[in-house]
Parts: sequence; structure tokens; C-alpha cells
Amino acid sequence: MSGPDRDGQTAAHPLPRTQDPRREQELGVVCDLLEGSRSGIGGVVLVEGPVGIGKTTLLGRLADAAGPHGMRVLRAACRPADGDVPFSGVRQLFVPLLESLDEAERDVLLEGYTSAARSALAHPVPGEPAPPASYGVLHGLHRFTARLARREPLVLLVDDAQYADAATVQFLSFSARRLAGLPVLLAVFRRTGGMVRRTRLDELAAQPRCRVVCPRPLAVEGIAAMVARETGGAGDEELHTALLDATGGNPLLLRAALSGMRDGARPPVADSLLRGGAEEEELFGACVLRVVGEQTPAAAAAARALAVLGDGATSEMCADLTGVPAGRLVPALRTLCAIGLVRGSADDRTWSLSSPLLERAVLAAMDGYERSSAHHRAARLLAVNGSHARQVVDHLLKAGAAVTEAWASAALREAAREAVGRGDQPGAVTILRYCRAHEPQEDTELLVELGLAEASVDVSASVRTLELALPGVSDPARRLTVVTTLVEGLLVEGRADRAVRVLAEHRARAPHGDEASERTLEARRLLASYEVCGTAAPCDDLASDGGTAGERALLASQSVLSVLRGHRVAQAVDAARLVLRLGIPAEDSPFPLNAAAVALLYADRAEETERFCARIGGSDGSRPGRDFPALRAEAYYRLGELSKILAPVGTAAADGPAHRSAGVNLPLIAVRVHALLDAGDLAGADVVVGEDLRVPPRDNWRWNEYLCARGRLHLAHHRPETALVDLLECGRRQRTWGRTSPGVSSWWFWAGHAHLASGEVDAARSLAEEMVGAARKNDLPRALGMALSLQAATEPGPRRSALLAEAVAVLEGSTARLELARVLLAHGRALHEAGQVAVARDVLRRGLELAEAVGAKALREWSLAALTATGARPRRTVSSGVDSLTRSEAEVARLAAAGRSNQEIASALFVTQRTVELHLTSVYRKLGLTGRRMLRDVLHEGAESRSA
Repeated sequence: MSGPDRDGQTAAHPLPRTQDPRREQELGVVCDLLEGSRSGIGGVVLVEGPVGIGKTTLLGRLADAAGPHGMRVLRAACRPADGDVPFSGVRQLFVPLLESLDEAERDVLLEGYTSAARSALAHPVPGEPAPPASYGVLHGLHRFTARLARREPLVLLVDDAQYADAATVQFLSFSARRLAGLPVLLAVFRRTGGMVRRTRLDELAAQPRCRVVCPRPLAVEGIAAMVARETGGAGDEELHTALLDATGGNPLLLRAALSGMRDGARPPVADSLLRGGAEEEELFGACVLRVVGEQTPAAAAAARALAVLGDGATSEMCADLTGVPAGRLVPALRTLCAIGLVRGSADDRTWSLSSPLLERAVLAAMDGYERSSAHHRAARLLAVNGSHARQVVDHLLKAGAAVTEAWASAALREAAREAVGRGDQPGAVTILRYCRAHEPQEDTELLVELGLAEASVDVSASVRTLELALPGVSDPARRLTVVTTLVEGLLVEGRADRAVRVLAEHRARAPHGDEASERTLEARRLLASYEVCGTAAPCDDLASDGGTAGERALLASQSVLSVLRGHRVAQAVDAARLVLRLGIPAEDSPFPLNAAAVALLYADRAEETERFCARIGGSDGSRPGRDFPALRAEAYYRLGELSKILAPVGTAAADGPAHRSAGVNLPLIAVRVHALLDAGDLAGADVVVGEDLRVPPRDNWRWNEYLCARGRLHLAHHRPETALVDLLECGRRQRTWGRTSPGVSSWWFWAGHAHLASGEVDAARSLAEEMVGAARKNDLPRALGMALSLQAATEPGPRRSALLAEAVAVLEGSTARLELARVLLAHGRALHEAGQVAVARDVLRRGLELAEAVGAKALREWSLAALTATGARPRRTVSSGVDSLTRSEAEVARLAAAGRSNQEIASALFVTQRTVELHLTSVYRKLGLTGRRMLRDVLHEGAESRSA
């Protein structure tokens, strides 16, 4: 704020600017009073607020600005020990000045009416009574102040006035009423909250001349300025917003957070705030506790209640948890709001701590027993009030106490069932394991619920739990569910022989005449027998109408076994379609649907499999099976939709070694490796394959596709002999398990190319001819196109072109876009070698366009090189700008532009924060940005240019 000076010119703002609109308003009030007091009007300001809100900063700015404007600053800093010493604050204000004067000057200032002030200004003598705060003494002190002010304008600064002695407070109030016409600004700073004494400062605040200033938490602009001052770096909007969320704009907490970043040598970015170490969190927590500790006991209790209850806690719940009446608690919560620690709704109904950092700090200050007891009381209160079981259980788990009360056990079991219903099996497992660990005796139904939930989370644990539960399950329907789930787990573990025995034992106990159960068991027996190195023979009975769920389960098993062996594939396809069309009861195991979908996939009907995956992965209530992610990824791959395989969503499970020993993730890993190789990411494929895994003694067919993918990776590294070891072993294993149809796996295609790279043309030709015959027999267009292209690679001249032309024709009638792009490249090269340059260019352009469309970067580069070799000048794709972003980068950029933090993006896309950081780095490089500030505008401009 500024105004005209005495010469009519605009005077500079006497206080430094803060860039925070809230602080500017507060400084503006003090600025006006400072200017008025200097000109002889006189002014009084009371600055009050809780610890850490910025009072000291405001006092410092006022003191710094007073000197350049010809005003002398006299200070007093009151202390708790001074409260019982009369006029101690007055002496702090004036005695240092008096001691700097000679005796003659002191006598002039203290003569006449002011002589009564001598007793108040004299140092107290032990044992002698203190002077009373009489009218004469107070009047003398005021006249003394006036004489000082006539010598030069004064600013009287009294800090921490809540600790001031009564006589000093009386003087301040007495003098404040009489400052009119004096060049004096009386600035009193008082801390609020806690048990500090307000004394007669309230009388001072009520005076008409007194302006009361209550500093508010910093806004984003003020936080940005503090970041620049404290770290030497400007930071970005994301950091400023994160700091505002973490500290509520409280300057003391801001400095603690920034100090931790600076001391930890981390850059001023939002992620640095989240990655603070234990020492930095302890420093921040100490500041939080200091701020909270300065408040009233009710406010401190309210902060603990909010830390326990979490966001959106009601006033009533806080009052019940703390035992503090709502009439006292709500004002305490408002105080916490004023200092930025708490956010409240407009109607004072719900409250939340400002950030998880604050919550952790408050909880860390509570000892273990206090936290556990508080969470247990919170759980009981929520249960009594009819809150959602999930909320009750959240507190029970945090309490960590034994489940000895009926209400607690009921809440836990209900929450687990709800978790299963919404597909949150990991959450259900956590709850049920807690129940099992804390309930006094083993419960069969609890074991069943836990084992079923574990089936999607931890296969080995599920098998152990269900085997323990099975003897105690008497209900036929429940027992069937346990058996089928147990068998699936045993098969995944490679214990097919044990699975067959479990089925046999159960069949001996199954009620006679239960046809549905009989057929379901027979379906599981077929697949279990198949797992025992493919010992199950394909059944010729594929003509069932699927009238019951048991018949459909059996039909699904028979169809997949037939397709795997290339036996009556057309009838098996019809049977699989019937199963998917009729469906199964929602409560049944999903294995029949998955089996039918697999049959269609291996019969080269990937588009039908993908439609099934889209349906059960959507909202129709069907439950996907354990192998569903791999099934859907394989369908995407065969359709040439590489971006959906490599997109962040849902791929995290394929990048790690989890469950590799049991083979659960191996097919998904294999598909991802193939997709990465086609996308030209050889290094990424190396990372996914990871260590050189060996097939364990407890074996299953899922290792086959892993061997195929690893063999192809060796081939891409130009190690054909090593590749053949894996690929031929895969082929041997495929035959052992009866997976002989060329539509099941591409091992033979890559083995053929490895043979060619090793100079073994006859071996490659033999493989190709065998697969061409099998693919023609069973109407497998994708497999046939691949086999024809492999056969063409073993043939010279015109024969090669003819085979490739046939392969193109076959694949053009299919949905196998990736394989079509691969064959178009080979055909174009063959035509160029034959001297048909013009035709070759057309074919290669088609292959180039298709490779770009499916995201096969490696194929695209090879097609581009082949096309260039014909003399053509193909266009090059952009390497910068919005259109250069990959699908994953574009999705991350979109969420970042919408204001989501890296942590939120990682949670939304099921990836790590490190993955998000890498994508954002690539986005910034391609778009020529240095941070998020311009990201939204650039993406918007890119969208507009594409729509124009």
C-alpha cells in the first residue's frame, strides 16, 4: 500500500513486499499506522495469533521499516518469569534508552510531572515493595513517553505481551488512550491459544483507536516466496500446493519442511517433500507438536482425535472420542483452523487435519498404547453409530488388539465379504488373516473365506488354508467351491497329481444324483489330468446344449482340450461360443468362462476372446480368473494392440518376479516381452525377463511360453544357438502337454528363424511345412500366415514371393495386424530383390503404415529402411510435440496437467512413482518444457490442432 507524501509524490511502501496477498493486507494496515504515527496522529495496533503464524516476521518487518522513516524503535520481549515483576516490560522499553543518555538528559526527561515515573523505571531492589501502578505513576510514564516522542517519533514494540506483568499492561492501556497527537506507534504482539494469560490486553483491543491484526496462514504466493528465500530455488506450482497441503500455510511448519529438504540436499520439488527421511519427519513433527502444544488442552485433544479418526470426522465423533464437550471442542477446532492445521466444513460439522504429514506427526507423539486404545474406541463408536464396516475395520486393524468382542468379529467378517464383493481380494485377505490371528480358536468358515480370498493373492497360502479347511466343510455346495478353488491352486503350483487325488476324494463324498456337481467335477478332472503332462484325452462329446452350469463347465474343458491338440477345432469353437453366450452363475468359479475364452484364442479368434475380456473386465459383475490378465494381454497381442499391453495400467504385475516360482505371472511376462521386442525396446525386454530363471521341479505348462519369449529375446540379441535351446525345449514341452496346435504358441516360428540364423535351412523348412499343414487343417489364419512366411524364408526366388503373397492374402482376412505388418515387410523385400521395385514400394508403404498403427517400432524401422532402399522417400514420424508422446506418456501427461501429484498418478495407473517420473521427464523433453506449469496449455493446443 502507498500514499502521497508531503510533496505530493507517491511514497514507497515502507514495508518490504511479501508477494502474498494475505500478508500484503496485514502489512498494509501496519503501514498506514506507521505513516500516520510518524506524522503525529498516533496509533495503536495489536497483532495476535498462535505460535508460528508469522507474528515475529511481521514485527521484524515493522522494526526494519521504522528506522529509514526517522522513527526510533524501543523494544520489550516479555517472558513468563516477568509476570510477577511489576513494570518489567516498561523497563525493557525505556531503560536501555535512558542508560544511553547522560545524567543531564535523563534529568530533563524525568523532571516535573514525569518524576513519578522514576520509581517504575528504577531496577527493583530485593526485599523492597514494588511501586504501585497508581494513576500518578502511569501518568508520569505517559508524559515521559510524550517527551521522548517530541525528540523523535517512536515505535514501541512489545512482543509476547501475553506474558506481560499487570503493571505493564495497565501502562499500555493507559497510554494507548492518550496517544492522539503524538508521533508514537504502539505495536503489541500477543500469542493466542493454550493457557496463556489474556489479562487486560483485551481492554486494549477494545479501544477505538486500536487496530487488531490477526495474521493468517500463507497463501500459495507467500509459500512460493518463502521457498525462494529458504532454498534458493523457485520450485514449481506442484511443490507450492504440496507445501500448502502439508502445512496449512503455517510459516513455522513451512520452515521446518523446507529445512528438511535443504538439509537433505533434495531439490525444491513436490516429490522431495514426500521422500523425507526419518530425521526430517522428526523435525517437522517437533514443530507440529510445538504448535499444538501451545493450544488449549481441548485443541490438543481435538488434534489427536482428528489424527485417529482421519478425514471428515464429525464434531460429535471427536467429542465422543476425546470426552471433551462439543461446546468446548468446536471453538478449539476453529482455533486449529485459524493456524492452518485443520480444515473444517462451512457448517462446522466435519473436520480434517490439513495433510498426512500432520497426521503422522500427531500420531507419532502418541505412545503405542494410547494410539491402540484410541483406534479401538473409534472402532466401537463407529460400530455403535452404524458406520460402514470398512471404517470400523480400519480402526480395528490399526488398534492391533485381540478380537474378543462380538461386534468387532462381526464387523471384520462383514468388511471382508464386502471387500471380496468389490474385487478387493488383498484387502479381504488382510482382514481375514487378522481375524484368524486374533480369534481365540480356529473357525472352519473363516478358513474357507480366507482361502478363497487368498486364491487371487497368494496361491500357496490359499492351498495351505483350503487344505486345512476342507475336512471341516460339510455343506455340499460350499465343499464343491472349496474343492474347485483348491484344485485350481494346486494346478498353478504344478501339483496336478495332488489335484487329481483331491477331486477323486471329493467325488467319493459327493451326493449321488447331483448332476451339476458331477459335471463340474468332471470338467475340473479333465483339466487337472491335462496338467499332469497332458494325460487327459480330448473328448468327442462336443454336442451338449449346455443346459446346466455343470454341462457348460464340462463343455468348456472339452473345447479347450480339443483346440490345444488341434482336434475337431470347428466344433470346439462352437462349444466355446455357447459357453460364453450362456455364462455361469456369478458365485461359481470362473474357470469355465476362462477355458472357453482360451479355446477361442488358440483357435485364432482373438477378437472374440477380447470381447469376452472386455465384458468381464467391465461392469457386468463376472469375476475374472487368476490367468485373466495374461489371457487379455495375449488377445491384445494377437490383435496387434501393443499399446494396450505396454500401457501403465495393469502392467505392474508383469514387471516383477512375484509368483514366478508358481508360474502365475509367466504367461503375462511372456506376452510383455514379445510386445516390448516388437516395440523396439530390447532393454525393456531384458528387464522384464530379469534373472535367468530355471524351470522348477514342480512344473507346469506356464513355463513353456516364458521359454518361448526368452528364446526370442536371445534371437534378438543375435544369439541363435542359445535361442534354439529355449525354443526347442519349449516345443518339446508343448508336445508333452499336448499343446500341439500351431495356434497355441509361436515357438515354432521363432525356432525356425533361429534355425535360419544358424544356417539350418532344412530344419526351418521342416518346421514350416508341418505347421502350414496343421494350420490349413484347422482353419487358423494367423498361424497359417506365419507358417507360410516362415516357409517362404526357406525358399528361393519366385517360390518365396508366391508363398509370401499367399500369406498376405490369408492375414488380410484376419485380425492379426501385427503379423500382417511382418509379412508385408518380408514380401516387399522379396519383391525388391526380384526387381519389382514399384510393387515393392507399395507393399512396403502398407507395411510401414501398419507397423506405425500397431506401435511396432522395430518393424517400422525395418520397413522404413527397406522402403528407402527402393529409392522412395518415406515421411518420418515426429520426434517432438504432443503427437510424439507414447500412449503411456500421454496418459501421465494428462493426469499431471489436471493437477494430480506423482503419487496420485502412480496410484491411478497402478505403477510406481519412479515410472511416473520417467514418463514426465520424457514428456518435458519432447514438449520442450521445464515443468508442469505450461503442460495444460501445451496439451490443449495440441488437441485443438488435431481437431482443426
